[in-house]
Amino acid sequence: MDSNDAPDAPLVPPVIDEAELLGLSGTQTPVIEAEPLEDLNLPLDTAEQQGLVFDSSANPPALPDGPSAPLPARPGLRRDNSVPLPAPLYLPPPAPPAPPPDATQTADPISLIPLRSLVSELPKVDPAPYAFSYEDASSFEDELEEWFSYSVEEQAMLLKAQTSFAQEWGTFNGLNGTPYEEGGLDWAKATKQQQSEFVQYLLDVIRRRDPVPRLKKLEALVYILLGCWHESAGLGSADTEGSNEPSQIPLPRDGHAPGTYAKSAQHVQLIRKNVQLLVDLDGLDIVIRQLSSACSQACGIDTEPTGLRDNKDSDRRETWCSMTAVYVILEVARVEERENNDTTIRAALLALEEPGLLMLLIEIISKLRWDDTIGLPLPKICLLLWKTVLVSFGGLSEAENARNSFKDKYLKSADAKGQPIITASPLDYHLFRQEILSKYPAYNPPPPIFPLEPENNSILPPLKNHPNKVAGNHVFGSGLGDMSGNNTSILYQPVHIATPAPSPPPSPAGPGGKGGKKQNYQTNQMFPFLYPPLDETSNKLGGKGSTDLQDLLVGRKWEGPDIPTSILEAADLYAKRMRATRAMKQLWEERVQFMKYERGWSGADDNTDIDELSLEPKEGIPKKEPPPSGSIEERLDLVEEFYRKALPSLQSVIIVLIKAILSHVTALVTQANGANGLQSGFQYQDNQNGRPEANGVNGHTGCVATNEELDAMRTQEVLDKAVSGTLMLILKWFKISHILKYEYITQLLVDSSYVPLILKLLQLQEIEKVVNFKCEQEELNFFYFCRSHSRLGVDQEQTEEKPEADSDSDDAVPPPIRMRRDDPESSEPEAEPPSPLPAMPQAPEVDELGFPTSELPKEPITTFSWRAFFTSINYLRIMQKICKNKAHRNLMLVSYKSSQFLRKSLKVPQPQLRLYTLKLFKNQVPYCGRKWRQSNMRVITAVYLHCRPELRDDWLAGSDVDAEVDESVPLEQALRALTHWHNLKRYPEGMGARSGVLEDEQDFFRRELEKMDWGDENDPDLEPVSVEGW
Repeated sequence: MDSNDAPDAPLVPPVIDEAELLGLSGTQTPVIEAEPLEDLNLPLDTAEQQGLVFDSSANPPALPDGPSAPLPARPGLRRDNSVPLPAPLYLPPPAPPAPPPDATQTADPISLIPLRSLVSELPKVDPAPYAFSYEDASSFEDELEEWFSYSVEEQAMLLKAQTSFAQEWGTFNGLNGTPYEEGGLDWAKATKQQQSEFVQYLLDVIRRRDPVPRLKKLEALVYILLGCWHESAGLGSADTEGSNEPSQIPLPRDGHAPGTYAKSAQHVQLIRKNVQLLVDLDGLDIVIRQLSSACSQACGIDTEPTGLRDNKDSDRRETWCSMTAVYVILEVARVEERENNDTTIRAALLALEEPGLLMLLIEIISKLRWDDTIGLPLPKICLLLWKTVLVSFGGLSEAENARNSFKDKYLKSADAKGQPIITASPLDYHLFRQEILSKYPAYNPPPPIFPLEPENNSILPPLKNHPNKVAGNHVFGSGLGDMSGNNTSILYQPVHIATPAPSPPPSPAGPGGKGGKKQNYQTNQMFPFLYPPLDETSNKLGGKGSTDLQDLLVGRKWEGPDIPTSILEAADLYAKRMRATRAMKQLWEERVQFMKYERGWSGADDNTDIDELSLEPKEGIPKKEPPPSGSIEERLDLVEEFYRKALPSLQSVIIVLIKAILSHVTALVTQANGANGLQSGFQYQDNQNGRPEANGVNGHTGCVATNEELDAMRTQEVLDKAVSGTLMLILKWFKISHILKYEYITQLLVDSSYVPLILKLLQLQEIEKVVNFKCEQEELNFFYFCRSHSRLGVDQEQTEEKPEADSDSDDAVPPPIRMRRDDPESSEPEAEPPSPLPAMPQAPEVDELGFPTSELPKEPITTFSWRAFFTSINYLRIMQKICKNKAHRNLMLVSYKSSQFLRKSLKVPQPQLRLYTLKLFKNQVPYCGRKWRQSNMRVITAVYLHCRPELRDDWLAGSDVDAEVDESVPLEQALRALTHWHNLKRYPEGMGARSGVLEDEQDFFRRELEKMDWGDENDPDLEPVSVEGW
């Protein structure tokens, strides 16, 4: 026997009645059957129950060579009565021989070791049906195409830029423009010196004030920055041309089919190369100055007193060229830093003279708030602002690195198994301490990080003119109370009884046979333990006295603590898991400074951190070395400088961005066939590689969409994308810089009605259909336009491979997009456009818990609207940031009945979209009624499954909702007051106040005397008042 097997116990011979042996032959011997393990009900300490038996997954013990003999069966246990049963007429058939050990393992229950291995092999994250990746922006090609609209005017500007380049390039080489059209003077074939000389020549002319030649040179420069498409468009890279296998093409994440931009590989490379050439020649400053001059001219500021302007068309073309050049430079800078970690272009952007590109755009947008007649296109301005913020500050990954750099490296963030540790905030621990102290006044829990007042349930300064409620936010109720009688604690009742109350009557029946309230016959949970058991350390705590008398009366000495062990373990766990974020520490510091200022305690040394923000030169202080380019310190310095300069214009910028969202909501409300409406009949292409076709929008019949309508829908989507991306980045970086910067932006968003606008947008849209509907037309996109006007032309084979759904339309006219659904009477098969493709399935949907309601596609869907996904996720994230831990704002969500609109987003099988939707549900659950919770239990279950838990996760219990509702508005006011005081202290010029205004109003005693009308006797303008009798 192997050493691992337990020794055999002595077998007890079974008791066999003699009557059972009657009539049996010698060969027929009774066989004792082994009982199955399920019938034996083994105790918990057996090897079978503990999973210690060997199986196929573990290493079995070594068996001796030779044929494996069956193990002896375990004898059965007879549970007979004292009187034996009569002999059976016939015996059951003999049991089959026992199989070998390895074969028996298949029938036995699975043991612990293979079960753990099976669980570890399960996928941690469900595969997403959409090939969507939530990043800072889409691909370079997609972002560049979104800059150009589908209008004929913009296409004409592109052709004028090509004509101007051909003329200027030919003139520079001593020829006319014909050789370039014929391929004689290709830009890519010119030497590096020739290219540099020509670009420098263009920059020298652009710097001049003559508008007519400047416009020609500016158009030629834009053509160069756009990659000289006449010679480069349609040429794929050597790698893509050599590999025809589809497996080598990576799965796209931008919502386009694989290989969409394969024909534009060399075109994209030439764009990036020419932008780098411009930056190397120090041409970025000239382009930014030209943009500033063109925008100032559009805003009504005449920067050229000579009056040499041509006409409005030339001004519009010059503005378009300047914006396009800057946008291409920003996009190349973003891609170079992301792919190659090259910050050369970014450093050149940041090294510009004052005010810089970012502040220039902020000033332009702030002017759009007051003057609607400015002819600058808002979508392009917002795109420039978004990409400038993205390049200057960094994206979400850089923001996450900056946030992680402030974490305490000595605190554990994961347990032994690698799972993240569930933590608690200092405020949660403070509330827990108040709960325990209300029940056990003699207990002294571990001290908190922040010494909050007992009656304060927030890190904000104590509320004025508001009744204090000590530990009101817990399930046990308040153990202490105020002296006004508002609290129901019996400690502060008018008549306090030292003895316990008499027992309630044995029957709850009241007078007349009516039952009383159930609460009258339950223990009052608000009654604290006034006299807890004493221990040997009680005389050291003070105020209790000696325990000798109690020990004598009881007859034995108390051993053990006077607090339950579970409470002690909970307090120790809270103390170890308590984490204070950088935002909490900053808020606590500002709270302390504000309370000192309010009480007149702050001295001359308390404003040392303000001196660092002064712009005046300091003598005797060595100049600080600038941080390295791209470092966290440099990015945070840029955020601080931007906030200081842009503070007077932030409100105007937020209002203009919110107006862009309002225009979209207004269009959806007023237009029956508006963009992204109720696309009830939408279907998309099978295999997810074709162009999606709309089978009905808004449920109406009639006309088809024109190019102007499609362009308006697409432009609005691009504008929403830029607005949401800008707000998301500003909130992210402001929170990392200082929490009150972040709070100021959220207050501006709340005041601008961001929450009801987004809820209205969600109400008017069917998000599960919007993300599958692409407002795109390949024939009108930028790279297709470049290929169609290139030397190679559009590949004819590609057009033949397309479905013939729109073959009956003219080639020069874009295919129609049907915007209305047919009536049921007219929905005949011949009315549908002919298509050789199979039946198209519906968009994938899931329920509240994330389970698919229909079969999901086997391969990830690659044709979807990346813009719609990105914008929807950003809108929900911004709303979640606004409402997180803010009772007043969460009550807004409840009052607007946001749950029925947010539920739509749970149908989309996209993890980020569902996560932030569930977080919004979690915020408002404590303020919803019991009926709502009963009807939304699946949503609540999804919150538990997908949202990160906290150590004090009482959001479903709703501990003291009434107290939170009462304090919601005062807490909002306290936060706004603290934010205003912070801005006034650090940035007085940005708030429109003179420096040192707070110090003048700081004298507490002077203010108190002014309230009492003291100090007027020294005023010469007042006449002395004579009082009789003195």
